Amino acid sequence: MASYRSVTRRFRKTKASTCYRYVPLVFACLVQPQQEFWLQLHAVQQILLSYFPFPAIRYREVTPEICALREKEQSDWKKLSLQEKKQLYRHSFCQTYSEFQYFTPDWKLVVGIGLWAIAIGVIFSMIYSLRLERITPDTFEEERRQAQLRRMIHLQVQPITGLSSKWCYATNKWK
Repeated sequence: MASYRSVTRRFRKTKASTCYRYVPLVFACLVQPQQEFWLQLHAVQQILLSYFPFPAIRYREVTPEICALREKEQSDWKKLSLQEKKQLYRHSFCQTYSEFQYFTPDWKLVVGIGLWAIAIGVIFSMIYSLRLERITPDTFEEERRQAQLRRMIHLQVQPITGLSSKWCYATNKWK
């Protein structure tokens, strides 16, 4: 079992190597006796970060203006103006949360294609059903149906409860 000091050292090493893995260090410093929990939390964090990594590179090229802002960023953030904060954010990321969550008009294309597909399917099914109503099989003719009935009686199909049970074979009439 690892000691508290080795757990916090491990988190500090993680914090120093990458700037976005800082949350467990804060929690590890607050809760001292549950050392095994923090080791498991560190493992879970490593798994999550492997699935959802943060970019290690900035979005835009480094300029002297950005370097000056990065130095200013290390001090108190209240000294930064809103414009400078936005410029720092735009240097690191391409879009804001509201920009990438913005509802684009692509849904109109998808709905349109879907409705066209449904309309074409309905048209084909109507044509198919209208065309099939005209064509009836030969077994629907009255002569063929009578021949089928005679054949079923001759073969004694379902002699106990079915059609053949209602036929009298001695008189060749229905009972």
